[in-house]
Amino acid sequence: MLSSFTKVTALVENQSDQLSEDDLDMVLDDAYLPRDKRDNLSITKWFNETDAWWFDNVRFNAERLDSPYKRALALTLGMMVGDYVLSFDDQTCHLREPLALSKVFRQMATTLPQPFDNSLRNQSSNLNVRSFVAERLHTDLLFLRLPVPMSNPNLSATGC
Repeated sequence: MLSSFTKVTALVENQSDQLSEDDLDMVLDDAYLPRDKRDNLSITKWFNETDAWWFDNVRFNAERLDSPYKRALALTLGMMVGDYVLSFDDQTCHLREPLALSKVFRQMATTLPQPFDNSLRNQSSNLNVRSFVAERLHTDLLFLRLPVPMSNPNLSATGC
């Protein structure tokens, strides 16, 4: 899963990069303003129109960061905000602050662990299963994350 690979890049491979206030400002710049077109058209399957623009713009802005680790950190924060949004349902929707995703993004940034330089080259990869296992015959640790089974095949965007 590309999402897991991005998180591992941000939190395991990364030994020093952190997002500064300027980086956060750049990623969140005009996050709610629609651009000419959305880069990810399928995002509205998961989020309402306003939130979809926010996520698409944050992704677009994150790609402008100067380091692959900073990009991975920003995208990880975006996924954390996505988990936050998807945690609301019809019964709890009223608890969510409207147009607060940038605030949640900044709050989530304070929860990221500090990078740790262990003087080793931590490496992650995103390969198909056969290639991954064939290349990792002599390794200390393998981690396998299977996709979560979908309970509702007719997912629709949250109305929150």
